Amino acid sequence: MAARILYLVRNVHILGKSGNHFIIYLLSDSLNNASQSSPRRQVKPNTQSNESERLVQVMTLRSWLSGPACPLPPGRWSQAESEGRMLPSELTLDNIRNNDFKDVVFGRRCARYLDPDHKIPREEIKQIIEETNCVTPTAVDTQPFAFLVVDTDEGKAKLDSIMRGSDKDRITACSFAVVPCADRLWYETYDEHVRLESEASPDYIAPMADGLLAGVFKWVDELTEGNGEYLDKSINYQVGMAGMSFQNVCRAHGYDTGVMDSWDPQLLEEKFGLDLDRYIPELVICVGKSVGSLQPERYRYPADEKIIWG
Repeated sequence: MAARILYLVRNVHILGKSGNHFIIYLLSDSLNNASQSSPRRQVKPNTQSNESERLVQVMTLRSWLSGPACPLPPGRWSQAESEGRMLPSELTLDNIRNNDFKDVVFGRRCARYLDPDHKIPREEIKQIIEETNCVTPTAVDTQPFAFLVVDTDEGKAKLDSIMRGSDKDRITACSFAVVPCADRLWYETYDEHVRLESEASPDYIAPMADGLLAGVFKWVDELTEGNGEYLDKSINYQVGMAGMSFQNVCRAHGYDTGVMDSWDPQLLEEKFGLDLDRYIPELVICVGKSVGSLQPERYRYPADEKIIWG
């Protein structure tokens, strides 16, 4: 684990205590797969929990909110770890180079060839993730996704080794690559998320925190009934929106992106130690500076071909 560097937006946390912040895996050159193996984590929540146990959890949260400093319960997160919080209004946006909405959204094209000499600093990568997080809508603000970020030559070579067909040999030339992943365990520390949100937006969240938390517990039970397919559907569509937001944010930063889905995602566990019981990898997005021209405009169906009137 020593070779894995885990960054969280505004915070650094130990893996497994990340709450609903984005986890950004920045893979160091000395990464050792053998040291990264970890036991499987339980994906499905404990369905034996009863209402009295839930009430205790809700009342615990209410006591946090009513305290003068909103203290954390002992043994969970340190005060230093809890201090970081982020609102869209706090973003500096100092690396936004293209503020033309029309060009950002309608001028985006797939970039197949990127400049291998162009580097994007990690601080700006973190800014891109923060901005993506702030513009992506999610159910009850759960943010149920994480980004595997690969920015070293060693990491890019490993990721490229699991690509197929025409998507092979594209990753090694990019500045960094991202694998958006749906997170099946987003609910593990949702109480901590609500607590932090109550600090950031007290007039909005504090009066409804206990009802919100209880409602989310019930919702998770409904999502995880049976084989958990409803949970997967819920988080998959949300990470899809994050992937599109990410590409638009990258373009606003002056970078180009290329999406790839011809690969063997099951090998991410072997190559990077990614827990595939927890995370569902969606696709690969390369980011960098395009060399040559972007893909030309393509034909798109008119609205009459796509609308099903109700």
